[in-house]
Amino acid sequence: MNLKKEWLILGAGLHGVHLACRLLDSGVPLSQLAVLDRHPTPLHLWTSLTKRLDMGYLRSTAVHHIGLSPWSLLEYATEHYGNPDNWSAPPYQRPSYEVFQEHCWEVLEEYELAQAFHRFEAEKIVIKADGTFLVESEDEILESRNLALAVGQPPPRYPSWASRTDPRIHHLLSPRPLPTVERANITVVGAGMTGAQFALAQASKNKVTLVTPKPLEEQNFDADPCWIGPKCVNRKYTESSALEKRATIRAARQPGTINHQVHAELVAALDSGKVRLIVDRAARYENRCLTLESGTQFPCDHLYLATGFEKTRPGGALVDNLIQSAGLPVAPCGFPITTPNLQWAPGLYVTGGLAELTLGPVARNITGARSAAKLIVDGLELGTNKTKVKKPHDPELSNETTPGHSALRLLGSRQNNPVELHTEQPARA
Repeated sequence: MNLKKEWLILGAGLHGVHLACRLLDSGVPLSQLAVLDRHPTPLHLWTSLTKRLDMGYLRSTAVHHIGLSPWSLLEYATEHYGNPDNWSAPPYQRPSYEVFQEHCWEVLEEYELAQAFHRFEAEKIVIKADGTFLVESEDEILESRNLALAVGQPPPRYPSWASRTDPRIHHLLSPRPLPTVERANITVVGAGMTGAQFALAQASKNKVTLVTPKPLEEQNFDADPCWIGPKCVNRKYTESSALEKRATIRAARQPGTINHQVHAELVAALDSGKVRLIVDRAARYENRCLTLESGTQFPCDHLYLATGFEKTRPGGALVDNLIQSAGLPVAPCGFPITTPNLQWAPGLYVTGGLAELTLGPVARNITGARSAAKLIVDGLELGTNKTKVKKPHDPELSNETTPGHSALRLLGSRQNNPVELHTEQPARA
């Protein structure tokens, strides 16, 4: 089948879905949009990976979601659950996982994205001489005038000692299903949000050991909130070189940290003996025994890795081949060099990790999805691929702030309960 559309979005995660909503809202007909993903439904990978953590509340605030208005989740939750105490947690009014997911499904239904979704595993992207795009799978070719790459994260990172084929080693960021395990000795390697939440979720069913190379570190966010807005994404940053931007992003990120709530829950679990914490590095796993660098050994029936993603460019061979065939500009680190509106080539746009040299260290987060979609749509005059004049019409679209930062500040004033942003010394998530 050779399907022709005005827009193709490659990736149906939070970034791809939010961009689809923005495009539809801007006037792109539903019939001229296709959202592609190898998984069976939109948000499938996000949902499967987060559900296994038994997450109570999101790390991000209620104004960070896939709806268009920054207030849509707040309005949905208030309508269905009433008082914020019923559906959110401090600080910054973080929504419960259940409410966040329910709101996602409402957004998908509101924009009828099931009609635009197309299960599709892209194997090749070709830019034709006339500037149109061909996206090819094993048995289909899709064609479009515009293509957005919302390809998600790189593959999960496996330590050198961890076998990818051992049936007792499981990566928490892998799409492979986890086995049902009860009354066993399990070990979680990595004590960031993923590892800590999984350890807590398993503590009532198994004997849990948490191994981390450094003591627990509490931060409410994984980067200073100033990166949501112009305080950090300022002229100095935007005019710096790609090498300087990469160094800034690396320094701004705070991986392996946990927010206040998870930290308190984990400390309580440690005090009660439900979870054991060892500050050391894993070195070897064989015969149901984990050996640490210190030489300590202990039984481990199942080993769970919370070691993050590979530090490579997202998109794998698909993006590698596109760069080579089309001669797309990349920085020394290999990431795209784009226009301020995230256009990598005429009609070709990026979001998520591929956009981080432009957006900064929060590009991969939910707020990064919102910022990227807004920049892309604001830079379009639909049908011509020319820049249009921005027309701010709500708190998110002002020239003085960007999505999330203004909304986070205004959230408190809407409820007569001011929200403070400590951008100098942020509490990390």
